Amino acid sequence: MITNLLQELDIQFLYKFISENFHSLCTLEHWAWKMLSENSNELLNQSKHIKLFHNLGTFNKNLIFNSDEIDSDKKASLLFPESIDLIDGIFAKMQDINDDNDPYFDLISLWLDNLSYFIHEHTQYIMSPIITDIDNSIARKFIMTDQYKFYFNQLQKPDILQSTFTRKQLFYLKTCSLSINAYCFCKNQKFPFTGDEILRYFEKDYLNMVYLNSFSVQSWTKELLSCITRIMSFICACCSWDDDKAKNIEILLPTEQVSHEYIGSLIRIISYKPFHEKLQIQRSNDETILLDVILTFLLASLHTHDTLAFIRFETNLLEILLPLAETVKNNRISSCVYGFLGEILCDEHLNEVKITNNLCDYFFYLLEQAWHHPKQKSQQILVSQLLRGFLSLAKNDAIQQKIAETNKVSLLIEMCDRYPIVYDILWALSFHHDIQQQLRSNQTLMLRLNHLKQELHYEPMGKITYGILWNLKSMYENRDSTDKGDETMFDIMISYSHKDKIFCKKLYDELIKTGYRVWIDFDQIHGNVMDAMAQAIEQSNAIIIC
Repeated sequence: MITNLLQELDIQFLYKFISENFHSLCTLEHWAWKMLSENSNELLNQSKHIKLFHNLGTFNKNLIFNSDEIDSDKKASLLFPESIDLIDGIFAKMQDINDDNDPYFDLISLWLDNLSYFIHEHTQYIMSPIITDIDNSIARKFIMTDQYKFYFNQLQKPDILQSTFTRKQLFYLKTCSLSINAYCFCKNQKFPFTGDEILRYFEKDYLNMVYLNSFSVQSWTKELLSCITRIMSFICACCSWDDDKAKNIEILLPTEQVSHEYIGSLIRIISYKPFHEKLQIQRSNDETILLDVILTFLLASLHTHDTLAFIRFETNLLEILLPLAETVKNNRISSCVYGFLGEILCDEHLNEVKITNNLCDYFFYLLEQAWHHPKQKSQQILVSQLLRGFLSLAKNDAIQQKIAETNKVSLLIEMCDRYPIVYDILWALSFHHDIQQQLRSNQTLMLRLNHLKQELHYEPMGKITYGILWNLKSMYENRDSTDKGDETMFDIMISYSHKDKIFCKKLYDELIKTGYRVWIDFDQIHGNVMDAMAQAIEQSNAIIIC
């Protein structure tokens, strides 16, 4: 009866069904955890019980991804076990099983996978005692073990495409990796290992595994796709362990050669078009998780080992991302794609890219969540990372218009003192007429800008505040007599082609050391390109063209 009811339940009526049967469902869910922990495998392996557990597991996944109307606390009360003793009982039973293909491994994978999905969607539960205990146990008993490493190393074998995965192997590589991935971002002091310990333990085997398998993506089985996806997600999460991604990425990718080889592997993987066709609006299947993980990592690594130049000039990533930008419906992946395009494309080409209507709304939704979160993050993305990714997009006309219409400038102004990169974003936005009005009307901002202009006249921040005030036409009103004696702000303007950027950066550094005031667009030319260039020419005594 219950089995059939769960199987036949229409997702459209999920909210109504849960609302009307919440207490009964709690009883059923808690009974399921007890059965998994306390009963014999002989009883659990009966076909009627297996069918019930699979239907209940599917119901739980729908609860996570297809029931936004249901409060997250209610979801947690349905999904979480009542005590850690139940989890200890499950893990003890697993380690006593001699049959690597016992169906029990599938049932536990289903239950723990759903917990991982839920935690990723609702990160406020990461630090709950139950989740902490579960992932501490998984790390000690399964991840950092010889057994996991043995299964892991099998993925490097030439015949992996012909291999058959056991249920136990899939539990280790899929379920345990996914569980730790969600947890790694919290950096709990009680966790038995640190991010760099995990990275050093797996580093060489991981890089080799990704490299070898990147040449045969079209032949991956469903199981291999799932294992590689979950492992990549786990390792990339370790790179965010202490919010210093650059340091952790250097542990994983210690040299430029290693870095470029790994990035080439990632690009080969995401270039496989059938993955794009299976992307979901939510992070609910392996293809969506895989592209999310790869794009998030690539975006985080752009400024290590000259990765940006390598991607621009030696890969086909741009050809992959342009069509993806206009078709992908997953907001998180869409944000990564547009963040990339903002880094790679020049202003003119960026303005030609079609911006989806909900991208700006989604960005500010994440930003507001992260800004008010104790750890300054939302969906495992830091405020600083969100702002960095948005900096280039702020030049896009469609984005500027959307910001003007929704009056989100006030949130950015609120963040200025803590995140100076916001001034860069405001400079880009200050080329838009309606946003100019919103900026001018904020007296606190105007006072702050004039103060910074005086205090940091020759510093990069001084250049930015000067640029904002120039666009707001405040420069003419606030110049004093000393300013009029020196109409130029810069001694030299450097204009260059992007292929000469490395040389120009060295030239810029040497000129600055010598004491020259230099204008260059390493911080991006914001807003209208011609206006910015004209402004720079007007403010400079000399121009160097590279």
